[in-house]
Amino acid sequence: IGVPVIHAAHGELELLVRDGETGEPLSARIQLTNAKGRRIVPKGMLALPDRSFYTYGSVVLELPHDTYQFVIDRGMEYRPRHGQFVISGGDSDHHEVDLTRFVDMADQDWWAADLQIHTAPRLIPLQMDAEELSMVAAFAKRIGREGGIFTREGISGSAPLEALPIFERTVFDARAPGPLLLIDTETEDSQAGETELSESKLAAAAPPPLPVGWLAIDQRRENRYVLASSALCPMLPVWLASRGLDGICVIAPEPKSRRGWTGGPDEDFLENVEAAQQWGKSNEWVYHRMLECGLRVPPLAVSGGGWSRSPPGSSRSYAFIRASPTSDEWWRSMQRGRLMITNGPLIIIQVNGKPPGYQFSAAEGEGVELTIDLTLHTKQTVEYLEIIKNGSVLHSVRLDAWAKANGRLPEVEFEESGWMLVRAVTNARDTYQYAMTAPYFVRIGDEPRISRQAVQVFQCWLAALPQDAEH
Repeated sequence: IGVPVIHAAHGELELLVRDGETGEPLSARIQLTNAKGRRIVPKGMLALPDRSFYTYGSVVLELPHDTYQFVIDRGMEYRPRHGQFVISGGDSDHHEVDLTRFVDMADQDWWAADLQIHTAPRLIPLQMDAEELSMVAAFAKRIGREGGIFTREGISGSAPLEALPIFERTVFDARAPGPLLLIDTETEDSQAGETELSESKLAAAAPPPLPVGWLAIDQRRENRYVLASSALCPMLPVWLASRGLDGICVIAPEPKSRRGWTGGPDEDFLENVEAAQQWGKSNEWVYHRMLECGLRVPPLAVSGGGWSRSPPGSSRSYAFIRASPTSDEWWRSMQRGRLMITNGPLIIIQVNGKPPGYQFSAAEGEGVELTIDLTLHTKQTVEYLEIIKNGSVLHSVRLDAWAKANGRLPEVEFEESGWMLVRAVTNARDTYQYAMTAPYFVRIGDEPRISRQAVQVFQCWLAALPQDAEH
């Protein structure tokens, strides 16, 4: 199929983005590149850090004469459209671009959230719709300049906010960005489900700085969730010991500086990992070691969109919700570990008919056999599926072999307590791009699985912390 070439005139091109099946207008994220390979943001558009911008339905692009390449994308469940157009002298032109959905995760009871974005409140509804996010935790930060199609009342000339397919436009006030993310789901300054969040509400005074080590008592309260912003946070062992964490961001943006950060895998592990993938794989490695210590903290994925160069929703957590989807149900599912996290591929999974987070039990001397029912959807190239058991790869299955087996994965047997999860890894080299289910647990008899080697990892980590770290 050839790349469409659109000849536009008079410096203007009107693009209408639609759903390829229903014909309804869609919000989307657009990247424009000129003939010199530079990202271009048309007049009146608000730029994200990666120089992309959001639109709803029809948009008029005012651009200098040039040849442009475009990528139009929407969340993780639509195929992107690539093409080019030429701006030259003459009259204006109009072109319609249809986007095709290849999976509807919500239709299969999986609902997406990004629990760390940094954006102006008035842009949140458009971004949530364009990225198909049911829920976000928003930090106050302006992106770009004031601009054309956005108003404080919503999206000018677009569908009303009430039509957006999200949990009553659920936005939570997230504060104290840094090693810890504090998300208040009910405060005086922020209420779940309100239509608008003012700049002043999101910029409200943050709570006092946390002590270096243990979570302060006044940070733990009802309707507040405390997340480690990554599995490599220096104080993670102390936070785990305090039993104060509600989640760990295993897929997370890399901080601009990691000065003073300790812990994580040793040099023997890192020397076999490409530099661009070390941050992602190190986070995953630490999370697996935590599970090996017998600790159960749900994994999460956050984009840091607006602070990082990644757009909102580029890393996200899907929660499995059988009941009527609400924000309260999302948090309950998160606490139960009914999660799949990703920065690319999408996994839908049941093991013996159960979602992630489930514990299978058996009496001492009996075994447990697990059958995996998995569907993979992706717009990236995935090379293999892996079954991780007790921190090690049990099975690595190439996709062609998986297809020949009619989508069946090997069964997993346990003779003693342990855990397992499944991940799908793409062939990306500039980042560690993958999807990972939250773990399933197996308890045989009364003894949990606790690995001495994993415990030693965190003991060494603690020993390397400053002397006053625990006070």
